[in-house]
Order: sequence, then C-alpha cells, then structure tokens
Amino acid sequence: MSVQKATIITITSILAFILVTIGISSVGADETCAIIQDGYCISTHFSTM
Repeated sequence: MSVQKATIITITSILAFILVTIGISSVGADETCAIIQDGYCISTHFSTM
C-alpha cells in the first residue's frame, strides 16, 4: 500500500468518525436536560423532568 493511499484512508476514517460522533451527539438532545454534555443527557447533573 502506498503512503498516499494510506493517508487518504486515514483522513477519510477520521472524518467519518467525527461525522458519526456529531450525529450520535445530536440524537435525543432536547430541552429536558439541565446541562447537555452529550446527546443522551449523560452528565454529572440531573435532568429536569
């Protein structure tokens, strides 16, 4: 495998990981969280009911 091909694969993988992370963090994010640290209200603070 050439260095150029490996570099392209690495950059593509990093971008895909970032996009997936942003997509996951946006799911379920709403105003029911007292402090939104991620999309699932998982934090050290309690969510408002």
